Amino acid sequence: MSLLDSVKDKYKEEHQKRTQASEQRGKRLGHIKVQYIGGYDSKKRPDSDLLFFEGQIEYRLGLSGKGLVISSSDIETIDIEGKDQFRQRITLTRMLTIGGIFLPKKIAIKEAYITLKLKDGREVVFYDKESSPAEVKSKLINAISLYGQSRVSQAASPQASTADVASQLERFAELREKGVITQEEFESKKAQLLGQ
Repeated sequence: MSLLDSVKDKYKEEHQKRTQASEQRGKRLGHIKVQYIGGYDSKKRPDSDLLFFEGQIEYRLGLSGKGLVISSSDIETIDIEGKDQFRQRITLTRMLTIGGIFLPKKIAIKEAYITLKLKDGREVVFYDKESSPAEVKSKLINAISLYGQSRVSQAASPQASTADVASQLERFAELREKGVITQEEFESKKAQLLGQ
């Protein structure tokens, strides 16, 4: 076997691996820059991108792409909450099972906690210091629809939630007009928001 044949074989092998990984991931649904808080393992991890695909969620570390990979079949729901709602919900027992959550001390107006509830009972928690829960939900609406209902906790009156539904419908209408989502996707989201 010549050197050229060896290089060709290696290229074909790498191409097959990339194709397989791409098929396993499925369509990309969204991403957000977050800090890993805990719950999957006890490793310290730097801020990175949380990528949502149809087949899995990845917390990628650098160019190597190594990090956390959670299969979509392991995910029960995605919860998105503000600081106050997250702190009210999380108990000491959960803090210990998540691995000792150390919440950021800095008070921020825009911050959200993304909790991936796994079917085995674990809760994997990420922190976004630059977005409100509503902003995170709008960025990840496709992933949330696929993986399970999300809860954007807000102390809101019925009028506020009606306003929220109206603003989300406007946002989806804009996305439809820009060609980001199809008419069918818009109608589906509209029916979901209106509870039909």
